[in-house]
Amino acid sequence: MLNIGEAIPDGNGGYTVSLKETELETVRTFVAKLKDNGVKQIVALQGPLIPKDFPKFVGASGRTYSHAQVESGENGSDKLIRADKYAFPEPGTPEYEVFMNVQVEYYRLLSEALPDITHFEGVNEPEKGGPVHKIGWLSSDEQAKLNNQSSYNLNNYEYTITEIAKITMDYNHAMTEGVRKANTAAKVLSSGLMTIALTKTYLTEAYKYITSENNYYKDTNPDNYFEILNWHPYVFIGTNSDSSLPYSTVAQWDKQYWANTWVKFQKDLYQIAVNYGDGDTPVWFTEFGVSDCTGTDKTSEQGITEAMTSTRLRDMLDLVEEELDFVDTVIAFRMFDLEDGADTAYECNFGMIEYFGNINSSQAALKKIGKTFYRIVNKSNDYTKVNVVLDKYYRRLGQ
Repeated sequence: MLNIGEAIPDGNGGYTVSLKETELETVRTFVAKLKDNGVKQIVALQGPLIPKDFPKFVGASGRTYSHAQVESGENGSDKLIRADKYAFPEPGTPEYEVFMNVQVEYYRLLSEALPDITHFEGVNEPEKGGPVHKIGWLSSDEQAKLNNQSSYNLNNYEYTITEIAKITMDYNHAMTEGVRKANTAAKVLSSGLMTIALTKTYLTEAYKYITSENNYYKDTNPDNYFEILNWHPYVFIGTNSDSSLPYSTVAQWDKQYWANTWVKFQKDLYQIAVNYGDGDTPVWFTEFGVSDCTGTDKTSEQGITEAMTSTRLRDMLDLVEEELDFVDTVIAFRMFDLEDGADTAYECNFGMIEYFGNINSSQAALKKIGKTFYRIVNKSNDYTKVNVVLDKYYRRLGQ
């Protein structure tokens, strides 16, 4: 979702939080279209609201930058090339308290202005490195654009996985507090987690923190941080030295193999919640899909065909229904292939519909995996957990 808020200094050390009307109307229009097409559950993934001019980052050249300000360097100065939407101030600082207070008010305003949004989701995939970091963190591409690279030390701007777990739980608590002030029917999801080795560490550290009386909010009730656990149970094609991860080569694909690896990984994650007394919390898979491209472009598919991805999809959904009774909802990722080259080819090819620059184009083509999803959702009572918005596009494409 668009970041539709702003927080302006009030002159007394705090911030006045408001919503931008133009952006708000854009979101309202989009939500209305979803409702008109029969969507009952609408999840908003929204990054934190960064207060204007808060706080400051001293660059490698000694020049001071505003946190969310875009600068270009001249005469040996640094170059900061983007507004950083996931830099969190350090816990224990005055800025941290101000930051969390801003989030409470922001989510109160959001849930009040958008009552048809039924769910709000925390930070996306925080454990993979990068999404949650200190002010001044730069990606490798951004570091390369610094005029004085040697003086920049990325380690100074990274949080540990334990710190990330604590910060994102505080953020989730602020979200929950804000949402409930305006809409008690709406629910907050946890951060959308990955399925990598660090995911288990992250979730364990998150529960340790929540259940500790020394946490920031002095609140040990998990429901005040999130009411739904949420992760992205992808299968990975390739190899990995960690045998606990759900990796496979093309040749290894069979349902029993995934029952022994992919299913086990999901159960291991859920067991962490059980171990901390939170086993009654439902689990959502908010990104669920298979890419039909494993290489760097569409010519490097390494034998992965649309027919194979459709088989894999059905196998995975079978396993969810047969083995993962704690999973409440599965949301498809994603509606459309990306044709603009904005992301890696692997990321671009999860779509159920392939299109060429315009989603209303007559060239839009329904992929086999999309047909499989449609049949599963609309023509079978065997899959009770799958949610996917496709009817409008199937009707338009004459399927």
